[in-house]
Amino acid sequence: MRATKPLGRKPPFSYYHQTAKKNLVHYYGALAPRSPLRPLLVAKAEKEADRAALREKIDKVKKKAGSWAACLARVFEVYPLVCPRCGLDMKPVAVILNDKELVRLLTHLGLYVEFPKYRPAAQTSLHEHACGPPDE
Repeated sequence: MRATKPLGRKPPFSYYHQTAKKNLVHYYGALAPRSPLRPLLVAKAEKEADRAALREKIDKVKKKAGSWAACLARVFEVYPLVCPRCGLDMKPVAVILNDKELVRLLTHLGLYVEFPKYRPAAQTSLHEHACGPPDE
């Protein structure tokens, strides 16, 4: 016959189960919980994390600028990030979102500020160009 376990008996706990509620990582030196250097290290780590996040944002903006330039190059065959005089690559320095600043900059450069006025297209009737049989 096979040996069976008694039903009411629990299996013995291993060392891991006995120590699972305790901290298994102990910090010494500057990272110890009561170390006077710990707040300085934590502040420095937070600054580094902020700098890394800022670098990621800058890289994301650079990728968007690159994709914008690639779209213009693909559609209009204009390469906005290549200097027309010397052919070297240019980097976007700023984005002007305020209309007043754009007008000020264009005026300073001696360029047109107002868009040219166009006449509206001549309106034609839809019935003049109908594709059906001629009227009798």
